[in-house]
Amino acid sequence: MCGLAGTAAFDSGLPPSAVAIAERMGRTLFLRGPDGAGSWGDDQVALSHQRLAILDTSDAGAQPMISASGRYVVVFNGEIYNFHELSAELTGTGWHPTTTSDTEVLLAAVERWGLDAALRRFDGMFAFALYDRTDKVVSLVRDRFGEKPLVYATRGSRLWFASEVRALEVADMPSLTISRTAVADYFRYGYVPGTQTIYHDVWRVAPASIVSFNLAGGIGNPGSPTIRHYWEVPGPQQRLPANTPRAMPARETTMSSCMSC
Repeated sequence: MCGLAGTAAFDSGLPPSAVAIAERMGRTLFLRGPDGAGSWGDDQVALSHQRLAILDTSDAGAQPMISASGRYVVVFNGEIYNFHELSAELTGTGWHPTTTSDTEVLLAAVERWGLDAALRRFDGMFAFALYDRTDKVVSLVRDRFGEKPLVYATRGSRLWFASEVRALEVADMPSLTISRTAVADYFRYGYVPGTQTIYHDVWRVAPASIVSFNLAGGIGNPGSPTIRHYWEVPGPQQRLPANTPRAMPARETTMSSCMSC
């Protein structure tokens, strides 16, 4: 178990204090990762990580971690169970690992196959934030069954995200307000369902989903995410041959249609 947190700016630069803010957010997650802390930032993204060192306990496995080409930066929580097999496959293509960390394999897989295709190869429990420095895209990703948590919020030209809501409470964002809908649902069901949280306009990343933000603008309003589901549980009429990959084709949804998923 590790903790991740960060912030990003749309179409503009972050304040000079952004890395310090990300580190402050990360410190609220200390109990998720007491073995070390790291941070990284540029003019549009700041990331922090609280580390629970298990697979590669050396400094080489520390995060945030940058891909071999320098294109991607990731903060990762969880474990990819089949990373040894993926590492062997990637090594056969000419890749040379420098650590024994599954985080490095994650980055190499994304560089080799792209994010969606890499995710359909992963067997594990995880949540991570991936920054594509070339395309200026931040992608928030959660495992197939939502075993690892990840929340986010946008306000104006800024994005904040973290493993837990408590990290957002110390961020440089407008005051959080309790969602009446979430409170009503809590008393009705005993928990807050779907992708909503106890706070208004703070959302969970849905299981098996990629929530992507284009920091350079692009289609839609600044701060409006693109949400893709990279895997679905096969239904009773979707029995697959034994040699068929378990992942179903990715599909896209709008923000409004995903709020109840």
